Amino acid sequence: MKKVLISAGEPSGDLHGGSLIRELKKLVEVEFYGMGGDRMREAGCHILYDCSGLSVVGFSEIFSKLRR
Repeated sequence: MKKVLISAGEPSGDLHGGSLIRELKKLVEVEFYGMGGDRMREAGCHILYDCSGLSVVGFSEIFSKLRR
């Protein structure tokens, strides 16, 4: 079975990643791993790192998340 690593660092990427995973699973036998959130998890991705606490808005918030 093929394995794919997919990465989404914010909510819209998680949404699109989930849609991509669902559609690809219809076409080929594949297993997904990656960084994402609930949408990718619901689509069948094995989440290695949850991105829900990673997204930031604005320049100053970057520094509070820098260590992650």
